[in-house]
Amino acid sequence: MSDRKTKIEINIINDSKKENRYWTGALLVLLGIYLLLEKSGYIPELENWWALFIVLPGLATIGSAYKSLMDEGIITRRIIDRIASGVTIMFVGCVMLFGWQWSRIWPVFLIIIGTEYFIKDLVTGSKKKTDKV
Repeated sequence: MSDRKTKIEINIINDSKKENRYWTGALLVLLGIYLLLEKSGYIPELENWWALFIVLPGLATIGSAYKSLMDEGIITRRIIDRIASGVTIMFVGCVMLFGWQWSRIWPVFLIIIGTEYFIKDLVTGSKKKTDKV
């Protein structure tokens, strides 16, 4: 019996590593396709390519929120916080990456924050209703 438990634990660890390799591989393929198209002249060259190092953690944060949502099966305040943080980080990275003007684009931050509060209120409001019943 103990051999079987060990095998199950090893499979769980291997599945986690497979998922990480899958996303890493997909990211490398997409990056390679983008760079190939850019060097071929089909896509304009990005001057602020370093801003990708801001966008990618934002994507990872949203991916983490999605994974938590799939594991828990319910939207929680923590998941909403992760999504809002990821979107904010990605937005800041995109502003720098594409050279958007801060003076024109800053109201998007208000939209992100307002949406986060609105959704949190919906989530906590539904919990309060079920607690009273």
